[in-house]
Amino acid sequence: MAWLAPDSVLPRALRVLAARESVAGRVCVVRDLRGRVRIAAEHGTDAAAIQEDMLRELGAWFAAPVINGRGSPAHRRIAAELFRSAPDWPPDWPTQLELPDGSMGPVPKWVIGRVVLQSKESWLAATGALAPQPPRVVSFYSFKGGVGRTTTLGCVAARLATERGLRVVAVDLDLEAPGTGAFLGARGVTGVTDHILSHLATGDVGDVDPEPVVGFSNFWVVPAGNLGPGYLEKLARIDFLAAGAGATASPAEEALRALLAAIRTKLSPEIILLDSRAGLHDIGGLALHRLSHSDVLVSRANAQARAGMQVVLAAIRRFRSVEERDVRLVQTMVPLPYDSDVAQPLIRRWRRDMYDICLETIYSDLDEVPSEDQEAAHFPLLVAERAEFSRTDSLVQVAPELMPHFDPIADVVAPEPEVPAEEDD
Repeated sequence: MAWLAPDSVLPRALRVLAARESVAGRVCVVRDLRGRVRIAAEHGTDAAAIQEDMLRELGAWFAAPVINGRGSPAHRRIAAELFRSAPDWPPDWPTQLELPDGSMGPVPKWVIGRVVLQSKESWLAATGALAPQPPRVVSFYSFKGGVGRTTTLGCVAARLATERGLRVVAVDLDLEAPGTGAFLGARGVTGVTDHILSHLATGDVGDVDPEPVVGFSNFWVVPAGNLGPGYLEKLARIDFLAAGAGATASPAEEALRALLAAIRTKLSPEIILLDSRAGLHDIGGLALHRLSHSDVLVSRANAQARAGMQVVLAAIRRFRSVEERDVRLVQTMVPLPYDSDVAQPLIRRWRRDMYDICLETIYSDLDEVPSEDQEAAHFPLLVAERAEFSRTDSLVQVAPELMPHFDPIADVVAPEPEVPAEEDD
């Protein structure tokens, strides 16, 4: 058979099932770790016929045999479990198929689907967002690296600590390219990787002792860890695998939640800022969908970032309820002055692009859609293109007179509590 592209495997398998008229009971389609299709059928279905069709249409993309109630004891147990805990139809699977006669039709109701996840689970399957309890946890995320995410986070944290007097903790979750600790002057030998590994091995994150940021009495940082000879080996042992049968969270998620709880107990911070991994990495998904109350999406205005925002905002739409969607965009490296003929077209175009994407994603189920509201998610907050921001490698190198530049972002990251209006006597 001709080469079959990965994206066409699942639709073809479903078309095979839709064309069969002799199916008795339900059929479960499973996408395994390698992307191959496996089939389980309830008792009474002609498993041999389905297997023959699948081998003819999918070739090596089909993993035989078809599991049913007449096979080995192990297969019978697997089939029984699949149908006992039938999941919802996976969100990215097709719901409309081209039928043999060329018409379009729905996936048959007797077909159920399950995807076996090894990684990226936090982008594909939701298990519940962080409970709305203090401290406020905010993730800083960027689809691409090198856009000023860490610098923005550090400066925003500094403003919250100095101007608002808040107790702030920054946590470096960019484990594969750490930088927050160094930017904030951390010198310790332990960090997030050590606490995760401790929890994986013992169920305890150990002695969590965030480092004070130099020059502050109310600002601390938990670095990713010591970039010594053993760091790569530590990363190799961190388990970002899926939750597994009966579990509600992955081992890494459980460890990170325990780490946040330990920080809360140790320091009683009012806000925790997570410097998330760039790209569609598991850490980024965990930070955005499971570990934070609010998401700050940092990007430059370019085609790559636009494509990434489409994926990220669609995932937030899927996993966060309307009430939980606290999202703000930050556009970095904007030319100065903002009202110039160079900057204005860039700002307007990116605002329009983000509005269009939000209409398709996080605004798609709102009763009332924002328009030009500067407080709305699609309205990007701006960070200027300045050498002091793009070339600095330490918070202490940012001139004090430039720090107020980040106040608009600080205001949305930690909004001032509303003061009740006084009633007239």
